[in-house]
Amino acid sequence: MTDKKEHRFPTSIDELVKFIATSVQNHFEKSGQRMDGSLLAYTIRTEYPAIDYTKLGLTRFGDAVRMAEKMALIRRHHDVKHLELSPPDAEPSQEASATSPETVERRYVRNDVWRAFVFHSHTPIFLDREALTLCQASDEKAKAIATMSASPRYCEIEQISRDVQTEWAKQFLSSTSDSEQFSEEDAKALLHTKPNRFSISTVRSWKSFLSSKVINHIRVWAADNNIPTDEILIPTKKRNELERFSAQPAAEAAIRKAIIATIQDMPLADLDRLALPIKYVRRHFTAK
Repeated sequence: MTDKKEHRFPTSIDELVKFIATSVQNHFEKSGQRMDGSLLAYTIRTEYPAIDYTKLGLTRFGDAVRMAEKMALIRRHHDVKHLELSPPDAEPSQEASATSPETVERRYVRNDVWRAFVFHSHTPIFLDREALTLCQASDEKAKAIATMSASPRYCEIEQISRDVQTEWAKQFLSSTSDSEQFSEEDAKALLHTKPNRFSISTVRSWKSFLSSKVINHIRVWAADNNIPTDEILIPTKKRNELERFSAQPAAEAAIRKAIIATIQDMPLADLDRLALPIKYVRRHFTAK
């Protein structure tokens, strides 16, 4: 049976405009941030898969946004080059740009979590609320998927579609100095970071931009599902400390092993020229 939602579309401009206003309001209440245009477009497409703007007397998505703005249902921000929206009654001090690095503490997304949200999988991926680990059932285990979906212990990861990621790439390119020269293919190439297509600085800036978008998406998803983010979005400083702590013992052991192996292979003539702190040598030297 075909899902009826696949054929849903707004019956009037008024319905669409009100949905836009509600979406912007809900996003602001959950995240404390403005809603960027690509996320709003995706939200509309999810609610109304069969939307055809021309049937409403509009030509494109932007027309609906402008209409909502004229009706004072949303506020558009012109301090950024791409589309960002907030509720009309939000105080300027409350507003945070969806891409501003000052809006939240710098965070590092766990590698497995990043892959689950950004890299697409045909099989649903779930987060275990208790262990905060990810689990995935194979295509043959439909029963296991159904069990996870029904269990309050598991929460399905809301993967970021390729369409949304492509819109993010377009958004990023439109904010660059040569914004009028980019194409759809450029956006897709940036998304796949094809070598030699962009400068190193552009790719580095894009990765930072993408990271902020993904982190914001995860924050909203976590808030919707009452998921603590401490073990998913790790502060960069804490991450560096954890990496140093976990890497030191292994690195130290490897260095000691290499030094001992080197000394064992050295002839006596070379050992005579070897300089070691005497206090450490005395600990292992027994005079005869």
